[in-house]
Amino acid sequence: MCDFTTHKVLANRRIKTLSDLTNRINDADSLESACHIIMKSFRENNKDIPFALIYLIDSDKLSSGFLPREAHLISTTFNYKDLCNKNWDIPDNLIETPKTINLIENPDESYDLFIEVKRLTTNYLFLKCKSWPVHYVVKEDKDIKVLLKDGSQAMLFPIKAAYGSE
Repeated sequence: MCDFTTHKVLANRRIKTLSDLTNRINDADSLESACHIIMKSFRENNKDIPFALIYLIDSDKLSSGFLPREAHLISTTFNYKDLCNKNWDIPDNLIETPKTINLIENPDESYDLFIEVKRLTTNYLFLKCKSWPVHYVVKEDKDIKVLLKDGSQAMLFPIKAAYGSE
């Protein structure tokens, strides 16, 4: 009975979050404002997603596709320390969170140290790194699990979206 109740509570919370997003997203007038609307919904419904960051990628359009240049931290679920300069109050347990990441240059760190985390039924591999491995996610075009400073975990997802001509 408890297991059923837990699933029902989780389902109701997630439906509420999706409903909030659906009701607000039409107010977006740009890709950046859509990101802020998403983060506001996540911030207000933070039991399932305790934090989130959105980096938008600037790319050069080439005949063979797109060449990612920079990633810009555009929105988070964290409050601002300084609204004018977009300085967020990033908790200390997170890894380094730069506002801009140059994707053309090779990162200072290699992404080859994975730590195995055991759960009841499955083991997972988490990347141990000092900053968000946006280079890796963009290059590999796949999600990655990351180990944070305090041993908690996070996931990075590449999401390709188009908003008008953006």
